[in-house]
Amino acid sequence: MKAGRFILASIAYAAIAQIIHTLGAFLSMSYYTDPSYFPVWSSLMMPAPGPPGAEFYLFSIIFGLILGAIFTYAYQYIRPALTVAKRKFRKPTHIGLRFGLLLFLICSIPALLSNYLLLSLPLGLLLSWQAEGLAIFLLFGLAVERIIE
Repeated sequence: MKAGRFILASIAYAAIAQIIHTLGAFLSMSYYTDPSYFPVWSSLMMPAPGPPGAEFYLFSIIFGLILGAIFTYAYQYIRPALTVAKRKFRKPTHIGLRFGLLLFLICSIPALLSNYLLLSLPLGLLLSWQAEGLAIFLLFGLAVERIIE
């Protein structure tokens, strides 16, 4: 894999995640503004009442780039297994969507189950995070397939 494509795919993940998480936060804002949940949020996310500061967004983008690099790296090894399916499922969009679904199953579902057991957060918020995760991973799967191949 060429370095430029690797970096571009990592940036694509960070951009997709940032956009989807921002939209998700707007749609589920009532959870974030509910004072009963203030103790749950990190001081990085909520240094004071109100929206997160610039430092939170900087870390969010950096973490997105790191995750994008990890997922892009994994993609190059997982892709051959995703192309083994019947001929009608070998289209690039099918491979990208399959990769995104695999990421969702490996990353988001375990996070949901762990968060439900460990954190006192409403199920509605956890499910909205699942919807965000599914959208991010499917869109990234399509993007990484297009960028790398």
